[in-house]
Amino acid sequence: MDAVVLLVRIVLAGVFGLAAVTKMADLPGSRAAMEGFGLPKRLAAPAGIALPLIELAIAILLLPVGTAWWGALAGLILMLAFIAGIGYTLSQGRTPDCHCFGQVYSEPVGTSTLVRNSAFAALTALLVVQGPNGQGASLTGWLRDVSTTDRVLLILAGLGLGGLVAISWLTFQLLQQNGRLLVRIEALEGADAPGGQTADAAGGTDRSVAGLPAGSTAPAFSLARLDGETVTLDSLRAGGKPVVLIFTDPGCGPCGALMPELGRWQQDHAQVLTLALISRGAREANAARAGEHGISRVLLQ
Repeated sequence: MDAVVLLVRIVLAGVFGLAAVTKMADLPGSRAAMEGFGLPKRLAAPAGIALPLIELAIAILLLPVGTAWWGALAGLILMLAFIAGIGYTLSQGRTPDCHCFGQVYSEPVGTSTLVRNSAFAALTALLVVQGPNGQGASLTGWLRDVSTTDRVLLILAGLGLGGLVAISWLTFQLLQQNGRLLVRIEALEGADAPGGQTADAAGGTDRSVAGLPAGSTAPAFSLARLDGETVTLDSLRAGGKPVVLIFTDPGCGPCGALMPELGRWQQDHAQVLTLALISRGAREANAARAGEHGISRVLLQ
């Protein structure tokens, strides 16, 4: 049983440590995630810094047998707070990015997020119920008692696990890159169609632009706002200010991370530009997201 408890401590230390390091590498994303879960803007930045520091402290406490119980207790409290926050957010119809492991792994929260956090909570609870004196073998003492052959096998297993993680990460990056290449190829193929090419400043052909050529006149449109009122491009331009159109979708994770910034931009730059969102999806989902971040002028595509 001591070896099992030690293994649980090592796994949890790795999970909390990875979560801390990846969040620290992307503090703006951590802050945006805090805002996505409804934290006030003035608290989102310090909370986005404090969370990875707490996770790092938990990871460190879990390793020595003398502090492991306190680390497990703190980890259990944190995981229960995560579960409660995610459950409440989902009950409000919102699905912000969890930013669980920074840019390495982030997705809109959902049932899978609750299941994963519940599993980690169960592991930390296992350590907590063991009590301060039941935290298994000492990591250094256990390694000292292991034979040379077993140590070599452990090192090889660790290297293999590290290699597996590295290969998985590289595979993920390659899949992303392939996706970007496919989009670029489609854009280039579209440029081959009649009217799809654009001229560059030197009189040649710029084949890297997908959609309307730069400098083209924006096509007219007539779309409904969330309150049902019809808005046209001409009405947006009537104020005489530059118009910025941002196309989004309630199911888009990166769009959700950008929402807090868009709410601020609309407020801070209202005197110099007109910013409008053109969004797909259901009216209710768009209204919930717009209300959460104080965004006005959302048009439904």
